[in-house]
Amino acid sequence: MRTGEGVYFDGVDDYAELDNVELGGPMTISLWVKWEAITDAGHLFDFSNGDTNNNIKIKNDQTTNKLQLEITQSIDSAAQTKTVEASNFIDTNPFDLTNIVFTTRLTTTRLYKDGVLASYIDDGFEPSTLTRSKHVLGKAYGSNHFQGHILSMAIWSRPLSPTEVQQVYSYGADLCSAVGLS
Repeated sequence: MRTGEGVYFDGVDDYAELDNVELGGPMTISLWVKWEAITDAGHLFDFSNGDTNNNIKIKNDQTTNKLQLEITQSIDSAAQTKTVEASNFIDTNPFDLTNIVFTTRLTTTRLYKDGVLASYIDDGFEPSTLTRSKHVLGKAYGSNHFQGHILSMAIWSRPLSPTEVQQVYSYGADLCSAVGLS
């Protein structure tokens, strides 16, 4: 891998497991991503305890260029999922790098593309604050692999303001040191 390429996922069996840490409540997650191809429900990440068990995940909708952020509270039959969708979000142009940011606070969840609000819901909920058993990049809890590069990921324990989201985009993949956001 060359400098600046991030982690490559082949869309077949590549993924990365992250340390299991407590996440939830008001928060922001930012990713810099380069899609190589759209795979069936390819997941950029899935933080969960199982298939429908307190999930936080970002994926494409089946084989479309629609991006979905799903937050699930509770487990199995008692689970409730809220989804934020943005159509025409994914571009597989090999030269395009995309910044994805989602923020959530109380009932409002926002999804940004390259510093611009792409979609939101105002009838959602914050992810439950807990330590999930799986924090996976590049696939879902079970399968649904992502094909492309994830250059960086940053997580804040508060929702960034729209101005801060624009700063994240303007500073690029080296956002944390450049912006000094914490």
